[in-house]
Amino acid sequence: MPELPEVERARKIIHGFCGCKVLKCLTVEDSLVFSGISHTDFAKALVGRTITSTGRHGKNFWISLDQAPHAVMHFGMTGSILVKGQKGLEYKDFKTDSETWPPRFHKFILVLSNGSELAFADARRLARVRIVNDILNEPPISELAPDAYLNPPSLPVFLSQTSKRNAPIKSILLDQNAIVAGIGNYLVDEILYQAHVHPGQHGSVLSKEEAGNILTKMAEILKVAVEANADFHQFPQDWLFHHRWGKGKGKLSATSSGQKIIFETVGGRTSAIVPEVQKLRKKKRKADDDGADENEEDDEDDAEEPSEAKESLPKQRKQKAPAKKKAKITKKGKEVVEAEVVKEEVEDSALIAEHSEVAEVPVPKPVRGRKKKVDTVVIKESVIKESAATTTKIKSRSTRSTVSASKNVKEEVEKEEVVVEQKVIRKTRGKAKG
Repeated sequence: MPELPEVERARKIIHGFCGCKVLKCLTVEDSLVFSGISHTDFAKALVGRTITSTGRHGKNFWISLDQAPHAVMHFGMTGSILVKGQKGLEYKDFKTDSETWPPRFHKFILVLSNGSELAFADARRLARVRIVNDILNEPPISELAPDAYLNPPSLPVFLSQTSKRNAPIKSILLDQNAIVAGIGNYLVDEILYQAHVHPGQHGSVLSKEEAGNILTKMAEILKVAVEANADFHQFPQDWLFHHRWGKGKGKLSATSSGQKIIFETVGGRTSAIVPEVQKLRKKKRKADDDGADENEEDDEDDAEEPSEAKESLPKQRKQKAPAKKKAKITKKGKEVVEAEVVKEEVEDSALIAEHSEVAEVPVPKPVRGRKKKVDTVVIKESVIKESAATTTKIKSRSTRSTVSASKNVKEEVEKEEVVVEQKVIRKTRGKAKG
């Protein structure tokens, strides 16, 4: 894809025709490429006008005319500017048609007053051609971040902006509306490789040193590429650029020094990475009182930065609530079952005592021949009262020491209580009658 150096080369080509008048503008209908205007209206806007200057911002460039409107263009993935009779720029990933004229896939051709002809071509129809009245203050130029080559950010500004972005640094640099405009896929990979920064490293965790390296390498690489007029044959041989194109062709990619190159998808784009020098850190940037950078451990895969409160508090294990013991007849649960039996017996005894105290048991008058029975009833009453007092104490002690029964056991106990209650009432009435 044409990036800043390739677009700058196209601008220079057109700039060489400043002062020339547009005699004809031959266009081909394409509603995708001509954005917001028909191809015929575009031609009418240019014919009879004189080219006064050219400009570029990021991957966009324009032709300034002696009268508004002006033409603003973007190459997309395969756009190019061709001059009749001149060899076009050679790309690594696609070819331009400079041998035949008019070239294939051309969208418009400018016939100039000096006899030259300029063509704008695009095979994949991802390029955009517009006309605007105010170039710098209208979209798309007005929406772009500062130009990476002409107006790069300072280190403090770069750090301030990246610290707010919890996204891979590659994605941040590719975003033409974020921090810089003009850098594409191959340039980002080259910059990050030479800066020794992993493309997946989040902008919010970049150290001051890493940020400085990125800005330094960005300036150096763009300068070399622009001065080479985007001719990749003139790029230094130790650049990653020369060794990144063997992917998927059965070849093992490596740098000129033999370092292995791997390919991963970062931010939706295929990225060439040299693991030996580009390592993904699990660190979080933290500035100290002197402004220096310190690093704290941080999770690499977190989608969001953890809050300061979460980082400062040590991890604590959650205390589990004690599980309720179930009354199962096992070796360990034998004591529980026995405790429940004791509890039932205690409650039965207490119930007997309660009914014995409440029920009015008529004591027959002592008569001859029944003295023994009366004494027996009185003795039984006293025994029951003493038993009730004793069992009440046992009940309180037993309740504290035993394990709570399960729901099913409790239901059985309640049923037994009803049965016992009925038995006690019947026995009490029987004794009263006797």
